[in-house]
Amino acid sequence: MTLYQALPLIQGIFSVTLFVLVAKQYWRTPASRLFLLFLGALAFWGFTVAMMRLSGDLVKALWWERAGLIMVGFTVISFCLFVTEYTGLGHRLIRRLAILFLLATVAIAPTNLLAQGMGTDRYGNAPIWGSLFSVWVLFTYALVIVAAIYLEKARRVSNTYEERNRYLYFILGASISVLGAFTDILSAIGVRIYPMAIPANICFGCITTVAIVKYHLMDIRVTLRQGVVYMSASIIASAPLVSVLVLWLWLMQNRDISLGWLLLPLFVLVLLIVPLWRSAQELLKKRFYGDRYDYLRALERFSEQSRGISDMDKLCSLIVDMADKTLQPTHVCLMVASGHNDFRMAASLRMNQSDPPNIKVGTLASWFKRSDAPFWHRDLDSIPLLQAMSAEERVGLNSLGAELYCFVATESQPIGIMALGSKQRDQLYTREDLQMLYTLSRQAGLNLENVRLLELEREQVHRLKQLEEMKSEFLFAVSHQLRTPLTSIKVASDMLADPEMQVPEESQRRLMGTIKNSTRDLEMHITTILDFAKLENATLELKREVIDFKEVIQEVAEVLSPQIRLKEQFVELPVTDSGVLVNVDRYRVKQILSILVENAIKFTPRRGHISVQYQRSDAGLYIEVKDNGPGISLEEQQKIFDAYYQAKSRRPRDADGLGLGLAVAKKLVELHGGQIWVESNPNEGAAFIFTLPTESAAK
Repeated sequence: MTLYQALPLIQGIFSVTLFVLVAKQYWRTPASRLFLLFLGALAFWGFTVAMMRLSGDLVKALWWERAGLIMVGFTVISFCLFVTEYTGLGHRLIRRLAILFLLATVAIAPTNLLAQGMGTDRYGNAPIWGSLFSVWVLFTYALVIVAAIYLEKARRVSNTYEERNRYLYFILGASISVLGAFTDILSAIGVRIYPMAIPANICFGCITTVAIVKYHLMDIRVTLRQGVVYMSASIIASAPLVSVLVLWLWLMQNRDISLGWLLLPLFVLVLLIVPLWRSAQELLKKRFYGDRYDYLRALERFSEQSRGISDMDKLCSLIVDMADKTLQPTHVCLMVASGHNDFRMAASLRMNQSDPPNIKVGTLASWFKRSDAPFWHRDLDSIPLLQAMSAEERVGLNSLGAELYCFVATESQPIGIMALGSKQRDQLYTREDLQMLYTLSRQAGLNLENVRLLELEREQVHRLKQLEEMKSEFLFAVSHQLRTPLTSIKVASDMLADPEMQVPEESQRRLMGTIKNSTRDLEMHITTILDFAKLENATLELKREVIDFKEVIQEVAEVLSPQIRLKEQFVELPVTDSGVLVNVDRYRVKQILSILVENAIKFTPRRGHISVQYQRSDAGLYIEVKDNGPGISLEEQQKIFDAYYQAKSRRPRDADGLGLGLAVAKKLVELHGGQIWVESNPNEGAAFIFTLPTESAAK
């Protein structure tokens, strides 16, 4: 079997393999099924041509050729129908003409109008074409060219790079097939050229299948340009070496020259060939790519410079600087996300604003879901979705004075917007400029997201370290707070139990009081820990009842009166006679109020002043516990309700605790449906305020 006979058989087997590959995963859509029909026809075309070339009987070979012509019609028509379905283009008339062409091919292929006989040439069996073959070939060419035009139209209007590149693959495959068929025609009319239709068909099926099954495709234009660049650079670099070798051979044959003198320039050229090749490559790249070459080098520099940056402000400044150097706008700024649909100014150049604005981007975020390409300021008045932009958004964008915008984004969401003024020296932005801006913004988006995640990780690590320190302090406080009452109980009980110690009656009563008070402190600490655990696990249930809140205040004041008298403090209670009804868990509300009042007693100096007041409103009951202690700094107010945290600036030496009281109080208030907060300035005392639902509010 010769190569001429084997090639169509290879086409058939290869097409069947591609058919199976596509059919496994991509058969559900109409376009995929038409593509499968195209591969199937391509396979049968290969098998019929193989049978024609292998047949020893010219009559049988003629009928195999006629069957192959029908398969050619099926291949061309199925590809055209696939293109119209895949692109969504094409008139019904074109589809009807294509089907009529197929029916006509089926009708006239068995006659002598397309293939009137079979002969042999230097390769083997070859058909003798009929009178209508030229017209039939022109019509097949016309259908393939129409399909290529549809593909080019779809490529131009496509919004994504991947889809545009996919269309180029289809166009390239169709072009290779047409060129291959043209060589078959030239060979048939006597031109000494090898018929390349079959190898072209193999390439056609392979390229189009890759375009169907793969999502990320290699850029064909870049690949071809790079191939030309490398080949040309190799020719330029090797030309001096080849010239010297030719001259060297001529001198060796015609002149009596020492071998050393001939080897010296050859050795120098060998050393220079690598730098010469690189210089030629750089020169040709600049020639082939033009401005794109400068853009590619700029992007390469940006990638290198941004690789080691972990500071958000530095990275934003680098992005703005790179956009300014490559695109040369009158001014440029970068806005980054600072909240939900809020963007803040992160970096800028030549912006005439002393107070950088924050802008809303709700409508722009919706537009990003449709297109992530750069857009013009004039589009705000022409695109319907952008026309619906709120006045606040429009004012914010107008304040930037920009002509061109581009999203700085990851694959799923915008994390910034780059705004550029008009180009310097009254120039216009080119298509290459827009492509450069889009590529830069995408790369910048990935870098910004990496830095953001790095900063978030740092914050989490710092937070975990803080929690670890607070837990260590908590464990130390627990051991201290539990050991102190246990020591008092043990010492007092040992003294009372020792028969040799004759403890006076007055001392016995004092020791019993010590045991009682220490037991109460121990019980209080354990209860606080258990309550916090229940609140954390959401297993604590409230037993609500309607009570008079004034009674709760009086009970708490009575229980804590010994501590108040010990520090000679003055506690101001509500003077009104009328109470207020609240729908709460009585025990838990007393616990909340006790925690706040005990804190006030603890942090208020001797002979200090404490106030407990409440005020009723339609929303519920506002309760305030106020002291004239050292106050709480603004930074510590953000953490004061965190578990295990104890304010350093507020805590006196003897005010040790577990750091759970305010955390328990906050969770209990929220469990009742209320809120709690602190109002304080350093050295001006602190006021803890919380809300509870009244009976009417609960109803």
